[in-house]
Amino acid sequence: MALQQQLNELAEQQSEISVTLSFNTHRTHPDSAQDTIVLKNLVSEAKESVLQHFEKREAQPVLDKLDELANFIDVRYNLDSLHVFISGETLSIVRSPWPVEKNGVTVGERFAIAPLLKMANRNFEYYVLVLSQHGAQVFDVVEDKVVNEVKNDEFPFDNPLFIPEAVRRSDARTVDNHVREYFNHVDKGAVKLYNETGTPFLVISLEENYTTLQHVADKKQIYIGHSAIDYNSLSPHDLAKQAWSKVAEIQHQERAHAIERLMAGVSQGRVLTDLQEIYRAALDGNGELLIVHQDFQQAATKVGERDIELIEKQDGSPVDYDIVSAIAWNVRSKNGRVVFTQQNQLKNLGDIALLTRY
Repeated sequence: MALQQQLNELAEQQSEISVTLSFNTHRTHPDSAQDTIVLKNLVSEAKESVLQHFEKREAQPVLDKLDELANFIDVRYNLDSLHVFISGETLSIVRSPWPVEKNGVTVGERFAIAPLLKMANRNFEYYVLVLSQHGAQVFDVVEDKVVNEVKNDEFPFDNPLFIPEAVRRSDARTVDNHVREYFNHVDKGAVKLYNETGTPFLVISLEENYTTLQHVADKKQIYIGHSAIDYNSLSPHDLAKQAWSKVAEIQHQERAHAIERLMAGVSQGRVLTDLQEIYRAALDGNGELLIVHQDFQQAATKVGERDIELIEKQDGSPVDYDIVSAIAWNVRSKNGRVVFTQQNQLKNLGDIALLTRY
């Protein structure tokens, strides 16, 4: 399942007992052997917290999943952190190429999805569309590694409209019409895939082909950028390395522009830095742009429907609230933008700031 799909499903779930485990892991042996010990300790902590606040009979489905969790995690495939989401109905495991600030357990009515929001914000998962006038391929990529080639009704696609005969190719109008029709077909396949997964595309092609694709595109925003094709480096490995270099550059620029935009809102009185005010604005759909420092975490207790009380230490209480996850999801789900950053320009305002719509 694509990250965007997992994020959407986990964010919408609400259960009386929702347990989230997040901890740093290791990619290689023998260091990865430590991950089993860390997992065991976090499971014990989670069970203790659940039993402290719920009757054992009521919590049994969650406790059973916690007891069985180690059977579903093979440390040989770990990346830099691992996130587990458990309720009576759910067991979801997500590996991440990004470390967390500290290992921890959260028990609440909703899952602590901030790590997934950070992953989605970095667009670490994206599609590479390799486009030529001969055909199109799509690869599902994580960072600089190809997960798999997309093979469905639309891709890979060999251009049936390609005109190889030199005489016919000399007819510029015919060629132009056929090229546009072909790229329109590719775009419709890309839009369908984007609508299913929410995952954007980085296009590798000749500049002129990318320009034509943009002209016929139904949703230009699904294409986050372009990189020039090198016909001598078309292996999946080479394509992913090339694409990730471009994606990382685009992301850095976008985060810098987002911070500039937020700073411009300060003089307009549209920037909030108080967590209580930010929380209420997010609930009301008044969040246009939320920027959070990458390492910022804050536990809170909900007081009624619209207020929170910050707590110094997350103790596993069922009313503990991962306030960053709650705020970020409310902004994102109401068509606002969320940016997690390590860039220090934000520090002038604190660890979290919200640009309001009005």
